[in-house]
Amino acid sequence: MASILLDTVWLNAASDPSDYASFPLMSALAVATSQSGEVRQYAGGRTRLVLKAGTPRNISLDLPELDRTQVTWLESHVGQIVLVRDDRGRKIWAAYITAGVDETQGDTTASAGISLTEVSFTEVV
Repeated sequence: MASILLDTVWLNAASDPSDYASFPLMSALAVATSQSGEVRQYAGGRTRLVLKAGTPRNISLDLPELDRTQVTWLESHVGQIVLVRDDRGRKIWAAYITAGVDETQGDTTASAGISLTEVSFTEVV
C-alpha cells in the first residue's frame, strides 16, 4: 500500500471552493479538541460528569515566509467560513476573526498566525 506525506495546509472559501490558498511552509498547526463540562458532587458524596454539547475545536496556525498574495488572501477572508485541510487529512469548517501578520522591513516575505474556531457547516453537493 502506498502512502503520501503532505506538509501543506489548504484554506478554501466556503462561499466559493475554487477560491483557495495553500501554505506549504507551515511551522505549527495545533488542533485542540476539548469538551466543556464539569464534575458535580451530589448528596452522599457521589460525583457525576456533566457535559455540554457542541464544543468546537480550536486550531492555531503559524505560517512563516508568506508572499504578498498569501497575505492578501488571508486578510480578505477574515470573518468568513473557510474549509481547512491539513497534512493529516483532517477537514474542518472554521472561521477566524483576526489575522496577525508580521512583516519585516526590507524582507519580501511575512509571517502570519491565525486562530480558527470550528463552525457548523453543511456542504451542498
